[in-house]
Amino acid sequence: MKRYLYNTLRGAALALVAASVASCGGDREIPPMIIPTAPDGMEATTTIAEVKERYYDASGYTFTFADPIGQLDDGTDQIVKARVISNDATGNIFKRIYVADETGAIQININAYDLYESYQYGQEVFINLTGLYAGAYGRLIQIGGFSSATSSPARLETDVMDEHAYRNGLGQPSKIDTLTVGLDVLKAATAGTPDWFKYQSQLVRVNDVYFVDAGQATLSTSGSSGVSRTLKDAAGNSIVLYTSGYADEDIYDYICPAGTGDVVGILSFYNATWQLVILNLDGLIGFTPVDHIVVEEQPDPSGSGTLADPYNIARALEIINAGTYTNDKVYLKGIVSEINSIDTSYGNATYYLSDTGSTAVQLEIYRGYSLNGDKFTSTDEIKVGDELVIYGQLTMYNTTPEVTTGSSIISINGSTSL
Repeated sequence: MKRYLYNTLRGAALALVAASVASCGGDREIPPMIIPTAPDGMEATTTIAEVKERYYDASGYTFTFADPIGQLDDGTDQIVKARVISNDATGNIFKRIYVADETGAIQININAYDLYESYQYGQEVFINLTGLYAGAYGRLIQIGGFSSATSSPARLETDVMDEHAYRNGLGQPSKIDTLTVGLDVLKAATAGTPDWFKYQSQLVRVNDVYFVDAGQATLSTSGSSGVSRTLKDAAGNSIVLYTSGYADEDIYDYICPAGTGDVVGILSFYNATWQLVILNLDGLIGFTPVDHIVVEEQPDPSGSGTLADPYNIARALEIINAGTYTNDKVYLKGIVSEINSIDTSYGNATYYLSDTGSTAVQLEIYRGYSLNGDKFTSTDEIKVGDELVIYGQLTMYNTTPEVTTGSSIISINGSTSL
């Protein structure tokens, strides 16, 4: 956070120093500030929304990747005029920037650290997309370079990015348009819908939400690629706050605050799940800070694994950690504490169950199916807070206790039908 504040204030501080030296008659020479300027006559030839529509593959909920972005039908390059809406000073955003125009926003992958120094928060930029690649990771459209390994674009080397990007002026944070969006709207913004395109990669504000793990966990864990914490609104709608374990310590070690507040961050997307990524702790607004973690009391292990007497999560974890599980399927009961993904293409979901509804002690349900073993056809068939009885096989995958792929849901909140 300190680095972020330093970057935000540095330009203003340099200007004040220069003015002070001049007013005092100082003879120390202050180098002139170089303000980047786009070439005369440069203008946008397309929009971010048009790019998303142009390369979207509805059959696979993904984006064209095999060929580089070409020219428009009239032979002109595809140039977008946008504004930088991200800042990686705290490390919670890694080797990428987000830019937005009046039609949408998009992620651009760049193989460099401290991109906030080159692409300032609120800075106008023209980007020539012709010759770059449009692809997706977890269905989040991205711009980058070619990679033979996946459909996710590679990170652009800085010299390549410099050949395609033209910065115009300095950062102007006041000109950034932060969109306010409700969780009910995002719930309906499924793959391929207009709002799915509209909100992907935008800087948004989500109002009146609370942390499920308030006072019970930190935002992330040091050294982890990322940890999800669930936010909910009064209606029970939820969204994931995703935080890197490589961010500044005051971010990943920040205890999930109490109360209700607003969250400002980049709106990312993974498979079927919206994710918020804060730029810094200023993105948590109106919450009550918590100075120490309250250890939640867990129930004793119970249950026999039958439909009439399912295992609770404590008992399932006890069996897995003791290595006494078998290949036989068992019944267990718990509350959905976190949803990693609900994939309607393959019809399965990866989610977590706990005895209390928090993520402090939970069991992963890996690629399980919906009621009666049917495939998931909608992303809202289960939600955080639902009480489930499921039927599946306990196992230990490497060091992760889980219910392995192929489980089925027996009931949701006591009901055996959707």
